[in-house]
Amino acid sequence: MLNLLVTTEKDGNGVPAVMKAMYEAAPDSKALKIFPGTVHGTDIFATPQGDEFRDLLVDFLEKLR
Repeated sequence: MLNLLVTTEKDGNGVPAVMKAMYEAAPDSKALKIFPGTVHGTDIFATPQGDEFRDLLVDFLEKLR
Protein backbone atom coordinates (compact mmCIF):
# COMPACT_ATOMS: atom_id res chain seq x y z
CA MET A 1 0.00 0.00 0.00
CA LEU A 2 1.56 3.26 -1.11
CA ASN A 3 -1.17 5.68 -0.07
CA LEU A 4 -2.78 5.75 3.37
CA LEU A 5 -5.33 8.49 3.93
CA VAL A 6 -6.77 8.95 7.42
CA THR A 7 -9.27 11.42 8.84
CA THR A 8 -12.28 11.64 11.13
CA GLU A 9 -15.83 11.91 9.88
CA LYS A 10 -16.31 15.46 11.18
CA ASP A 11 -12.80 16.87 10.82
CA GLY A 12 -13.22 20.58 10.05
CA ASN A 13 -12.81 22.52 6.79
CA GLY A 14 -14.12 19.72 4.59
CA VAL A 15 -11.20 17.38 5.25
CA PRO A 16 -13.20 14.13 4.86
CA ALA A 17 -14.43 15.21 1.41
CA VAL A 18 -10.89 16.16 0.38
CA MET A 19 -9.55 12.81 1.61
CA LYS A 20 -12.24 10.94 -0.33
CA ALA A 21 -11.34 12.87 -3.49
CA MET A 22 -7.62 12.20 -2.94
CA TYR A 23 -8.38 8.51 -2.44
CA GLU A 24 -10.36 8.36 -5.69
CA ALA A 25 -7.52 10.10 -7.57
CA ALA A 26 -4.73 7.97 -6.09
CA PRO A 27 -3.34 5.00 -8.01
CA ASP A 28 -4.01 1.46 -6.81
CA SER A 29 -2.42 0.25 -3.61
CA LYS A 30 -4.28 2.70 -1.41
CA ALA A 31 -6.39 2.79 1.73
CA LEU A 32 -8.79 5.29 3.25
CA LYS A 33 -9.81 5.13 6.90
CA ILE A 34 -12.38 7.52 8.31
CA PHE A 35 -12.67 7.30 12.09
CA PRO A 36 -15.66 8.59 14.02
CA GLY A 37 -15.25 11.94 15.71
CA THR A 38 -14.14 15.50 15.09
CA VAL A 39 -10.40 15.56 15.83
CA HIS A 40 -7.64 16.26 13.33
CA GLY A 41 -4.42 14.40 12.58
CA THR A 42 -2.48 12.85 15.42
CA ASP A 43 -5.18 13.89 17.88
CA ILE A 44 -6.82 10.61 16.83
CA PHE A 45 -4.33 8.90 19.18
CA ALA A 46 -6.19 10.47 22.15
CA THR A 47 -9.57 9.04 21.11
CA PRO A 48 -11.07 5.61 21.81
CA GLN A 49 -9.81 4.68 18.32
CA GLY A 50 -6.22 5.56 19.22
CA ASP A 51 -5.05 1.94 19.38
CA GLU A 52 -6.66 1.12 16.04
CA PHE A 53 -5.04 4.22 14.52
CA ARG A 54 -1.64 3.21 15.89
CA ASP A 55 -2.02 -0.34 14.54
CA LEU A 56 -3.04 1.02 11.14
CA LEU A 57 0.04 3.23 10.99
CA VAL A 58 2.39 0.48 12.16
CA ASP A 59 1.01 -1.95 9.57
CA PHE A 60 1.41 0.70 6.87
CA LEU A 61 5.00 1.45 7.85
CA GLU A 62 5.92 -2.24 8.05
CA LYS A 63 4.68 -2.73 4.48
CA LEU A 64 6.97 0.08 3.29
CA ARG A 65 10.11 -1.80 4.37
